[in-house]
Formats: sequence, C-alpha cells, structure tokens
Amino acid sequence: MFNRSVGVVLAAVLIFASVVLLTPRTEAAGPELCTTSSSPVLVGSNSDVNFQFSFTNTDPSSTIDWITITTPTSSFNIISSSAAGWNSFTDGTGAEFNDGALSPGDTLTLNVEIQTGPFISGEIDWGLYGYSDSSSGSPGNSVCQNNTAANMLDNTPYISNVNPSNVTPSSILVSWTTSLPATSQVDYGLDDTYGSSTPLDNTLVTDHSVNISGLTANTGYHYQVESTTPAGGDDFSSDNTFLTAINVSANNTGPSSGGSVVSTGTPTTKGKNPPGISLDTSQIPKVNKTVPTIKGTASDSTAVSRIEYSTDSGQNWLLVDSAIGLGTKSVSFSFTPVNLPDGTYHIEVEAFNSNGNSATTAPITIVLDRVPPQIGGSIITVGPQVLQPNANGVIEALVGVDQKITVHSIGGPSSVNILSQQIGDAANSSNFQLTEDPSSGLWTGILSFARPGTYELTVRSLNGAGEKNDQFLQTISVLPPAQVVSASTKDVVKVATTVLYYKDIDSGDWVVWDGAAYGEVNPQTSSDGRVHLLIPPGSYYLKVSAAGYRPLISRIFTINQSLPLTTPLALQPSAVLDLGFVHLSLPSFSVSSLSINPPKLASTAKGSPLLGEPFPSFSLQSTNGTTENQLDLDGKPTIVAALGSWSPTTVEQLNVLANLQKNSNINVVPIFIQDSLANVTEYLGSNGYKLTALADPNGTLVQPLQIGYLPTYYFLDQSGHIKKVTVGVLSSSELQSGLVGQ
Repeated sequence: MFNRSVGVVLAAVLIFASVVLLTPRTEAAGPELCTTSSSPVLVGSNSDVNFQFSFTNTDPSSTIDWITITTPTSSFNIISSSAAGWNSFTDGTGAEFNDGALSPGDTLTLNVEIQTGPFISGEIDWGLYGYSDSSSGSPGNSVCQNNTAANMLDNTPYISNVNPSNVTPSSILVSWTTSLPATSQVDYGLDDTYGSSTPLDNTLVTDHSVNISGLTANTGYHYQVESTTPAGGDDFSSDNTFLTAINVSANNTGPSSGGSVVSTGTPTTKGKNPPGISLDTSQIPKVNKTVPTIKGTASDSTAVSRIEYSTDSGQNWLLVDSAIGLGTKSVSFSFTPVNLPDGTYHIEVEAFNSNGNSATTAPITIVLDRVPPQIGGSIITVGPQVLQPNANGVIEALVGVDQKITVHSIGGPSSVNILSQQIGDAANSSNFQLTEDPSSGLWTGILSFARPGTYELTVRSLNGAGEKNDQFLQTISVLPPAQVVSASTKDVVKVATTVLYYKDIDSGDWVVWDGAAYGEVNPQTSSDGRVHLLIPPGSYYLKVSAAGYRPLISRIFTINQSLPLTTPLALQPSAVLDLGFVHLSLPSFSVSSLSINPPKLASTAKGSPLLGEPFPSFSLQSTNGTTENQLDLDGKPTIVAALGSWSPTTVEQLNVLANLQKNSNINVVPIFIQDSLANVTEYLGSNGYKLTALADPNGTLVQPLQIGYLPTYYFLDQSGHIKKVTVGVLSSSELQSGLVGQ
C-alpha cells in the first residue's frame, strides 16, 4: 500500500514537471526595466542565421536569473542557444536561459542559431522577458519585457522573363531578370537532368545574360537558369527548351529600329589591287513595305567586269539589274531583289575587275514588313507520329517524353517562342524557343513537361520591325507516366525492366519496338519505377520483370491513335522458401497479365467562341480560277477545312475531301492557310488530287477563325453560321456526321 502511494506521488510529480517544461508559456507583460538589441538587424529568408541578442538589466533593485526569447512567427525555428555562465534550452519556437545572475546595470549576450523560412519582408519583433527569484524549473517574478526589432528581408531573387535568343548552330544567348541583384548560371543538357552548366558569373545584377556555346546543330536542349544572392537566397526557373539552328546561315536577326539603313561589319577584298565599291543607302529605310531599289558605284584602275549581290549573307549571288559603264573604270549600278517574303535580310554587293580581283561591301540589313508576324497553324509530333487531339479536342502528352512542335509563319518573324501555362497554377509556366529552318521557312522547337496537368500553349512571334503577335495555339493534357508497383504492398518497384513488343506489319512477327526512332527508350529500366512510353498506332504487348517478382505480360492491344501509357503495372511477388535463417525466392514458372487501357479523356478544351457566329467574310482565289467569298457558302450545309501544304496531316485528308466534293448537296471548301495560289495549284496538281481549293496567302482568316492546329474543321448550317469546330484528322464518316448532327 505504501509502495503504491509513493508511485502515485512520483507519477504526479513527473506529470507536473512535464507540463511545466513542455507546455508553451504565455509570457506575462512586465515593466520595461531592461533594454535589448539584436544583431544582425537584416535577415534573409530560407537561411541559417546566428543571432546575438544584447540584454541589459535596468531594474536597480532586482537581479535577473531567468530570460526567455520567443520567435515572432512560425517562419522561424530556433536550432540552438547559449549564453556564458547560463544554462539554456530550446524547443524550436523559443529559448530559455536560467541558473545565472544578471545584476542591475549589467549586460548579457544571448546567442541563438535560427533557421528562417519564407516570409514577407518587413520589421518584426522578437519578445525578450526577464525574471527574478526563480525556483528550479520555472521562472519567478516578472522583472521586464522588451521587444527588439529586426528587419526581415525576403532575399529570394525571384526569376522572370526567361528568354532565349541569338540561336546559332552551336550557341544561344539566354537572358532573364531577377527581383534582387544576384549571380548568373545556366544548367543545360539533352534532357531535364541537364549534366552541363555554364561557368558561374558572380557579378550581382538584375538583368542577366549568359551565352551557351559548344552546342550541336539542329539538336534539342533542355535548360534552366539559376540566380543566388550573397545572403544565400536562390531561385531556379522551370525547365525550358531550345532547338539549335541548322548549319546554314539564316536570314533573321533581332528587332531593328526605324531610320535609314546603315552598313554593319567590315568590307572584304580578294586579290591584289581590288576594285572599289560603295552603296548609297541614304534613302533606304530599315523597315520597308516594298522591296527597295539599291544603288551604288564601283571603280577600278583597269576595268570593272562584273557586279553581283546576295540577300542571304553571301550564300547565293545574282547579277545586278543594271550596270552602266560595265567594262570601264567607273560603273553605276542598281538592283531590286525579287521574290523576297517578309523578313530580315543582310545584303552584300561584290564587284570584280578584269584581273579577277574583287571587293565586297559590308552587309546592310533591311526589313521587309508587308504584314505583321503571324503563325498559321501548328502540328505536334513525337518522332514520325503526329499527335492528334482526342474526342474532347485536347492533345495528350506524357511526362518525360519530349514533343516537337512545328509552326508555319508569315510576316518574317525574327523569333518565335511557345509559352506554356498550366491551368490552375500560374507559377508553372515555360518558354520554349523555336528555330527556323531556312530551307522551308518552318519554325520548330521542343516541348517538355515535368509535371502532369492541363496546359494552354500560346505562340509569340516577333519580327525585325519590332511587331509582336501572341496567338493561342492548343490545349495539351500532360499525363503522369505508368509506374511499376508491388501488387501486395503498392510500394514502388524501383528496379524493373519494361519491354514493349510490336507486331511487324510485313512479317507478322513480334519484335522489340524501335523506341529510338520516336525519341523514346525501349526497353526501359528505371530507378523510380516510372515508365515513359507514348505509343504510336499499331499492335503491341508489354512485358515487365523485376527481381523477386513474377513477370507481368499484358494482353495484346491494338491502337489507331497515339496512346500515353498510364496503366499501373502491378507485379506479384515471387514465392519465397523460408528456412528460418535465410529466405530464398523460388523460380517463377507463371506470369501475371493485365489489360492496357487508354487514359480517361482529358478535360475538354476551352469552348470555341465562334459557335453560332456567321462565318467571317473573305474574298479568296480558288484553284479553278474564280474568286469566292462567304456568301457563296449560303444555302447548303458546309464543311470548311483549314489546311497547310507543309503539314503531313493535310495529305491524309485530301482524298476524303475530294470525294465529298462530289456531293452536290453540301459545300466542301478546303482553304490553304498562308499558302500562295501558285503553291497550292502546284501542290495539288503534282500529287494528282482532283480538288478545288482556296488560297489565303496573307492568312486573313487565321485570326477570325482562331486557327492554331491543323487541320481544323468548321461545320456551317445553311445560313452560313458556325455550328461545330473540330481539330484533327477526320474520316469521311466523321466529316459527314458533323453535318448530320446540325
């Protein structure tokens, strides 16, 4: 009985002590009979800081033997504390100092190590409290209370306006801005693991510019930028991409200002005693609505024999239009370049004498700007496969699988970028730089997404006159990849090998699918269990194996549209022989199977505001020699197809449209966007398509019809009003059902 009573008393004492030591204390207000200060007074976010508090006892009659410090907000965590001659204790949110004596008029230094989190900049107060006549384990009488202020600075150099420019076959310039002066560095590589970094530039700036060199031509790269402040704050951009230029001199440069054109660079000569040559550029503006006539003079001590000009930085040369005095010592010449689309051009002129020596002018740069820069449709591909929108009008992609985007432009843009923005997360945006192929005029770049979600793609084009145009392109749903897990525990199987087998159409044999041709990896062995496969149309089966598990083989599946693999891959554990001192996995002679299912349809793309509206007015020439307008569509149900001769998806639609054009009860109107009539006529004729089509060379319908992806179909009723808009390749029955459903 006595022992039980002692136990109860001891338990009560322990509970009381626990409450005293562990229960957060609400400090009582006391008189300001102490003074305090802190160092440093300026503290950054997300950093470790060693604080020193100076505490002076100004009470003439009390000796302070207990001091507490409280943090101002939950953004601060006290890691450790100390004071000479005192015991100290911290629980993260506060620090206590006891078993010491601070006599009237004396000062004590309190050392506190603090870890800061994210917070809003401004002045905040730390609470310091002094007590006297303290007993063991608890403070005594309140002597004083004082607050000491510290200016808290959010030292994160927030990154914005990441912009790649000056793309060449082997280099690119990346610029960005930060909210605070900070360092500059770029991580880059062939995927989002990077692997290479530019040298760290420790110059503290807010406008950053870093050149990446030593790159491979016509290659897609991933990159992110990083900046750090001296106080330890840092920030990283999201993953971005760029595509280096092809090894051909391009026509385009950055934006130009107004005023007269001027020569840039240095004239060059070949041989001894070359002729002299000069250009008169005083009357030529930098930005031109029509191709200017360029004039100049050449002279030689013997005779000027030939004068040529180049509009592509010396890649190709033509004779000038007029050369008065050719064969004499003095020549006046002029020329007007022909067949130049909008763009930025570097023009050089070369004069030769009768001895074969020559002199070339320094390049002059002119900008042709008849129409603003504009993108007239796009396609997204993975290897040779073109990604088609699903039934909801959304392109489906997969985390970890890069896509190539190609756009067609007019208006001579000098730069084209794709801006992606995740719906519902304003902070998750990326900037993908596109590169022009000078041989085709198409712009191509790499899309890459590290996080699943639905993204809206906007294309930004900028021409040499400084005109900018932003256009909505497409909605893309990025899905999470499949993951290999244990069927029993649901834990990730970190080392598993996945092989995709394909049925060869010609031989009928099952072979390992050639993922490399599509920019993908097959077989895959991952350390995180994730399987990144975007599967093109065909017949397949999948095999997954891992040590300690039974093999998993999928049922054969056939798809007629690209399939992002998202089905969970659950492995059954192998049988185990338990001998007590050792566990042996027995060989497995059975396999598990599963069905590969398409993912649930992504959310519908934003509805078209064109529904119910009359078809926009137009006046366009057709391949049969007539001029047609929107009034010609009235009286019959109509299918309008927005196409591009450059797009591989157009070929898939032409026979279907030609057959439907034979139906006199409907209108079938293919319109080639940003294509000349001559080009459309040649394209259809050379491929044997008996199809009447319209040409829209200036892209007058791009903005009114909000054309972003090709092909796009518009279904009109008999009064010419738009009833349905569908993006992607359609069969004959799908096209006719669009009309029947009106």
